[in-house]
Amino acid sequence: MKSLFYQLIKYLRRQLWALIVAYMLGMHNFYKGENKTPDDIVITIEYKQVQEDGTPED
Repeated sequence: MKSLFYQLIKYLRRQLWALIVAYMLGMHNFYKGENKTPDDIVITIEYKQVQEDGTPED
């Protein structure tokens, strides 16, 4: 009987964890409008021109 109880607790804990992860990956990102994929994430570097006196140009 004790073993069955622990198996049930283990099963419920795993199901709850799966629901939390599914929410974080699917629902939360959907409602926040974050639908980035690895192809969408691009790092861009902007070079600012420097004036003759060494201050950045605005």
